[in-house]
This record gives sequence, C-alpha cells and structure tokens, in this order.
Amino acid sequence: MGNTLEKLRYEDLKIGMHVKPEQVSNLYGVWLYVNPNTVSEDGFDILYFCNETNIDSKKVAEIRKAYGKSSVIYQPKFYEDEDVAVYG
Repeated sequence: MGNTLEKLRYEDLKIGMHVKPEQVSNLYGVWLYVNPNTVSEDGFDILYFCNETNIDSKKVAEIRKAYGKSSVIYQPKFYEDEDVAVYG
C-alpha cells in the first residue's frame, strides 16, 4: 500500500487484514467484524466480513460469543448519500 491510504473495496478485504477506518469508510452494506483487542489509533484487524447475501450465521455467532456485539461495524447503503443519511 505504500504511504498513501487506499480506499478498499469489498474484493480487497481479507480476514486478518489490519485496516484503518478511513480505508473502509466507503464500504456500504458490508458488515466488518473486528477484533476489539487490536483496535488502536492505526486501525484494527478484520475477523470476518460479509454482506446480506453471504452472511455465515454460525461464524457470526462464534465471533459474538468470543468478542461480544461491539465487534461489528456496519454501514447501510443509505449512508452513502449524506443528504439522505438518517442519524439517531
């Protein structure tokens, strides 16, 4: 990746990959399950990632059992357009 911070696509993600939040900020409709033990100023490690069409409920249950519900980041598609984003 060099010194520039590349925006990652879904196809670029790999389990175990260490990423900065800015690198995944443009991913919408994607669940990122992160290892909370690796969260720091320079990012976090990905435990598992999926979208609504390929989610593995068994894998998600294992992660939640091991790390808790706080280990997931999800950005719905509607957040892509700031004008229609709903916060609350």
